[in-house]
Amino acid sequence: MAISNSFCRVGIVLALTCGQIAPALADPAAGKTIFDAQNCGSCHAISGPVTAVAVEERSKLKGPPIWFAGSKFKPDWLVAWLQQPTPVRRVNYGSLDEVSNEHPALPAADAEQVVAYLSSLIDPETQTGLISKEALPRRKMFRGEKLFTKKQVCFGCHEYPSKMGDIGGFTGPTMVGAGQRLQGDWVYAFLKDPLHYYPNGRMPVYGEKAYEPYTDEELRLLSQYLSNL
Repeated sequence: MAISNSFCRVGIVLALTCGQIAPALADPAAGKTIFDAQNCGSCHAISGPVTAVAVEERSKLKGPPIWFAGSKFKPDWLVAWLQQPTPVRRVNYGSLDEVSNEHPALPAADAEQVVAYLSSLIDPETQTGLISKEALPRRKMFRGEKLFTKKQVCFGCHEYPSKMGDIGGFTGPTMVGAGQRLQGDWVYAFLKDPLHYYPNGRMPVYGEKAYEPYTDEELRLLSQYLSNL
């Protein structure tokens, strides 16, 4: 009887485990089918890098390129977001008009499949393993915040969680919850070369005459700081 009970317990554990990993078995090809059926490609470029367009044409862009989605987003966040999409910026992409574009929501099963597809869209130039996933100690979080708020006034465009609450601008994506949304290695790659990912964006290129450059060590710390928010 003891042996039978042991086998029962093992069976239950295996069943629960299989249930937990089932989402990871989502099919990228099935996700691509759903992506195409929803006509997502009419707003989001899945091939890149994309080219810059004239400033006066940028308001016609409906959504950001996602040809590097697998390098940028954390899958768990993306699955949840696709089911209940909420704007990460308060203006429409490509303009300064108050956000009005509503992103369609997907059922949970479809979201899992689409994320499996999006996770396959990897930028080969994004190196992995450069930015630690470990939590930053308070001293380094403080230094990272100073790089964000003092060396460059990043919160002029990006909202972030300060001791006084969530404060900052709204023309760029919010950094509130960035740690759940963004992969640290991608943040580092983006900060080094923002035009590679968003040639039609307004992100400064640090090191140009108008902006004081970050050292590589500072970029790594800033990337880890943002991926801890």
